Amino acid sequence: MFGLFNKKKDGRDNGGTSRARSQSAPQSPWNEAAALMERGQTVEALEKFARTAIQTRDLSRMDLAERWLSDQALLDRAGEETVCRFVAFLTQVLDPMEPVQRQRLWDCCLRALHALGDDTAPRQDISDRYTTECVLLRHMGRMEEALKVAQEGIDRHKAASCYTFAGLCCLDLGDPQGAEDHVRQGLERDPGNLAPCNDLGDYFFERRILDKAMEYYTMVVDRGDAQDVEWAEPSLIFCRWLDSGDPVELERLVLCAASRPQSQRGAQLCQQAREEQKIPYVETFVPSWDATVKMIPNFTAKGTGGEVKLTLSCEEAASAANAVRLAVTEYGKKSGGVHLIVNAVSDPPLDSTLIPDGVWLWDYSPDHNASPAVERPGDAVQMRVKELARSPFHLGEWYDRAGSMCEGLSFDELYGCMVYPPEPDDVRIPADQWLLRVQFAAVCLLAKLGKDDSRMPSLELMAYAGKLPSYELARICLGQLDWPVIPALTLLAWQAKEGLADREQALGVLSLLKTRVPENDYCFFEHALACAMSWFPGESEEFHQNMHHWRRMLEE
Repeated sequence: MFGLFNKKKDGRDNGGTSRARSQSAPQSPWNEAAALMERGQTVEALEKFARTAIQTRDLSRMDLAERWLSDQALLDRAGEETVCRFVAFLTQVLDPMEPVQRQRLWDCCLRALHALGDDTAPRQDISDRYTTECVLLRHMGRMEEALKVAQEGIDRHKAASCYTFAGLCCLDLGDPQGAEDHVRQGLERDPGNLAPCNDLGDYFFERRILDKAMEYYTMVVDRGDAQDVEWAEPSLIFCRWLDSGDPVELERLVLCAASRPQSQRGAQLCQQAREEQKIPYVETFVPSWDATVKMIPNFTAKGTGGEVKLTLSCEEAASAANAVRLAVTEYGKKSGGVHLIVNAVSDPPLDSTLIPDGVWLWDYSPDHNASPAVERPGDAVQMRVKELARSPFHLGEWYDRAGSMCEGLSFDELYGCMVYPPEPDDVRIPADQWLLRVQFAAVCLLAKLGKDDSRMPSLELMAYAGKLPSYELARICLGQLDWPVIPALTLLAWQAKEGLADREQALGVLSLLKTRVPENDYCFFEHALACAMSWFPGESEEFHQNMHHWRRMLEE
């Protein structure tokens, strides 16, 4: 198993040695390594130490390794190949160490490798001097240096392992094309080493680039050894299921996992499949994908308060900027604000409505900064919304609970909560996630309020929503484009699925909303719409498959 060190052919002892050993107390493997070193058996001592460290993961005697790595005469006696193998083994076990001691050992390993110079023998495996240093630098977090060393090894040694680890460095640095090029060149030199293809498959799988993930997992399944296939086969089946939504693939995954009880990969993916089967935005909460909100941790890390200026390549929903504002001002407890510089306006415009009754939450300035167009709600309404928003997320359960919570609430104040959310009890909840949860809660309460005919619905609204249990979901979907569209469209589709809303009118509203998705720009509600359409009731299997592929395309 641990084949980096080669045993000597004449390493057998005679009977006398065996009898002598049987009469003395057994030494610890660490003491055996130290004794070998004292007898001048440097190679054997380093081998014994490294094997013990790998097999036991015991780091208690790394003081010996530190001392030996600091003894240049000792390393010269060991020879270049032995030093590389020793460092390669140590690199695999040092990560859990106390940081200061670990850094000292890493530095010792690095100095030992540098002392070897460039005149070293090429080897195809991980013990190549350049590969060993590359792996060490990756563990140290110095990815750019690791890639440079691997490329130097390619130039000097053409070792397959150098290509492999150059590819892994490229993945570390976010360069998948470079990774693919290096891994494929490594395979030309060592066709049997398909483990890097699993790494590439995992990289693309985590980013939901399923066609590329399947390409590399398939290579392993077709040509790899049993250990690599144990990882690749369930991964490939899982990707096929994600890509197609075919339940047969899910059955194959379960059978594959059951056939390999010794492997955790299949069981892990079965658990992940259970999570994936939960309906997004209904059974599981999905945070906003807007670029603006991804910068919130940077702003809060620098301290809250003050004016934040953001430059956007394309206009985003007003709630995204509002989430930043809520975060930096700690929900209004500190002064501050957000000013946007927008390079391109969304088409269709975010501030437009399709019908006169469309919900209007924001007033937009000429430079596309939005200010609230609704009044701040009263504390009692905010507390009611907060009670629902802080409970475990499940859209159907929230909708049911809203029926007993909506008495005495007003339409206008619930819309006000979408702009002026109550402060969360748990300040660790990111502001963008809390704001969207509040909007989901407010939408559920609005939908339960029913129809307010005193508000004189327009003919257009009557045409689109006359058969729906509430006008409000249609008013939101056909109003200004802002985050509340996400809970509104999802709840409307869910009502149709549960037989609570007219299917044809619900589909008509969602179809109109689909026409508002920009052709070329990012759309904050597109993923939610694709998800809802993928399970919308009464449509053909082909329709659902097309919507499923639309959703998966957005997730890549």
